[in-house]
Amino acid sequence: MMAEQANVEAEETQKARAIQKLKENPGIPIGFVATCGALGMAFKRMQQRDSMGYQRWLRARVVAQGLTIVAIVWAGVKEWDKFSGKAPPPSRVNAAKEQRGFEERMREAEAAHRDRDHTGGFPIARPPSSEKNAAVETVPQRENGPKISGTSWLSWIGLSRK
Repeated sequence: MMAEQANVEAEETQKARAIQKLKENPGIPIGFVATCGALGMAFKRMQQRDSMGYQRWLRARVVAQGLTIVAIVWAGVKEWDKFSGKAPPPSRVNAAKEQRGFEERMREAEAAHRDRDHTGGFPIARPPSSEKNAAVETVPQRENGPKISGTSWLSWIGLSRK
């Protein structure tokens, strides 16, 4: 009973939103109907073997389709303007926080990789990276093999910053 009621409410919400979008941008559905109508008339003229009428309706279809594309672009520009100068879209609200978390994880991964390279695969215990001003233990370079500074991901592929 509750599931049916939730489905009905969801359908009503979707219908209300579709009607709202159609009212905001009436050019899109009008262009869609005009394009389909012109194509239908072109097919009708083709069946009647009226080549001039067929060509005229195909041209009308191209014009209607072009105007529909213009209406879609116009609607996109209007939506873009809604977000400019206001809060960023929901997908970008936590972007800075995610970036900081990513950079911290990357530093930890670089340190783990550097430790594994310098100790023959055995990691060295380090203080957590969240502690500020933590003393970082330096590990001597291996004598045979490439000297890897471990300062960036570039060192992983044999390139270094200069």
